[in-house]
Amino acid sequence: MKPLALLLPLLCLPALADTDFTGSGTLAGAAITMTLHITDNGEVSGHYAYQKYQRPIALSGTVQGKNLALQTGPALAERFSGTLFGATNQITQIAGLWQGKSNAFDFVVSNQPDPYRDHQISCQEMAELPALVFGNNADLGSGSGSPNKVDYQCPQSLAQLDFLKSLLALADTIRDPNPLPQGCTGTMRFAIWRYHAFELAQLGYYPQKTFKGQDDNHYFKTWSYQSLYNRALYQQYQALAAKALPKLSSWYQTTASVDAATAKAYADNALNAIASWAYGAHPRRLQTEQPVPHTEEALAGNSQPFLNALAGANPSQKLASLRQLLVAAPDSPLISALLDTMAQIKEPPRSESPLSLAVTHPALLAALLKKGFNPNQQNDFGKTPLFYAIQFNQPQAVTDLLAAGADINHGYQLQDANDWRFQCAFNIEHWQRTPLMHAAQHSDVAMLTLLLANGARLYAKDSLGKTALDYAKDNHKDANAAFLQEAKP
Repeated sequence: MKPLALLLPLLCLPALADTDFTGSGTLAGAAITMTLHITDNGEVSGHYAYQKYQRPIALSGTVQGKNLALQTGPALAERFSGTLFGATNQITQIAGLWQGKSNAFDFVVSNQPDPYRDHQISCQEMAELPALVFGNNADLGSGSGSPNKVDYQCPQSLAQLDFLKSLLALADTIRDPNPLPQGCTGTMRFAIWRYHAFELAQLGYYPQKTFKGQDDNHYFKTWSYQSLYNRALYQQYQALAAKALPKLSSWYQTTASVDAATAKAYADNALNAIASWAYGAHPRRLQTEQPVPHTEEALAGNSQPFLNALAGANPSQKLASLRQLLVAAPDSPLISALLDTMAQIKEPPRSESPLSLAVTHPALLAALLKKGFNPNQQNDFGKTPLFYAIQFNQPQAVTDLLAAGADINHGYQLQDANDWRFQCAFNIEHWQRTPLMHAAQHSDVAMLTLLLANGARLYAKDSLGKTALDYAKDNHKDANAAFLQEAKP
């Protein structure tokens, strides 16, 4: 750790006594210097200069708390809106936004040396020099090691806030439910973790820096309609995020000493960044799945615009709307109205079947099967609706799917079994997992009995040589294991 002064951020300080500040930094990438005198009543005078030209440009303005507002003369009409950082009665850094007549750029000036000069970043430096630590693209390496050693356990990192830990843990689960082996990721996975940890620290110490990623909430909702499991995760995530928002806003209002509106903006920005981490790793092709116009209105109770739009909707739009209705409103009469307009069922290859969304609603499942949906439709890694019926312990759905022709001995499989890159997208080691193996892990003896009675192969092996009995033992399903031990093919 560098020998810095004991940190007391300016956001916690009383009004500054007469203070002088001289620092250097950048404005839109150009090197500048800035010299200011701040009186005890908050009046500011001074100048700044581009180091290339060394011509001082006069500045005047005010300080209120930690917020600095400066302007040049009317001829240039430039303004600086910045935040003061530092220790007791000492400004160490000013960072914010410069605005000219027609454009705006970030600026930062400091009277401290480059915090990266010794390739170590401490918690004190994050707090005292946040714009220098987080303002530029820090070199955190691209493999197992980093040229800069960063303390990722700092108390003001969002990762250390107790009220966010459940949300962050769920975000990790959504992003990577089964962490990929190093053979798929290489050492890049270590770098990705560092980038994420650094971002959580930045969101805590320097919330003024806006998250640059896209708002993925529309995509996340689309992803949630692909399976009941996805939907459960989505709803859990939304509930945790809604619970965290007021707490995080209050935390920012205290730690950053800002008003309620600014604190809310910081919190929204942080939650957007966490959400992007959570589901930013899922297939972007789902973003192109557009439903029938007015589907959201129909879900909210105004169904007529949706019904009017059905006549002009294409098959892919209808399929997307069907997914939404099955998940969000399984009892809605709109499902029957929508199915009546679907003359020919053509599901995209290797996609989640709507049947998988209906396994907990027997009448809906029967209607979809009658309409012509394929009981053997496979998702990207070969999972069919029968697996979902087993996973959610729905014997009636299993019976109906088998009666409709579902393959009771179908195994997980890829379109191209030789494509290792494709395998790495799912982190599945146990290919050729059968419904009986799935039941041994996820269901009960009654389900195993039903499957065996309908022709499930007791001694079938997956790609690693595991049988259904192994699945029961490996997942501590003792009753299932005892039953399978005594079962006869």
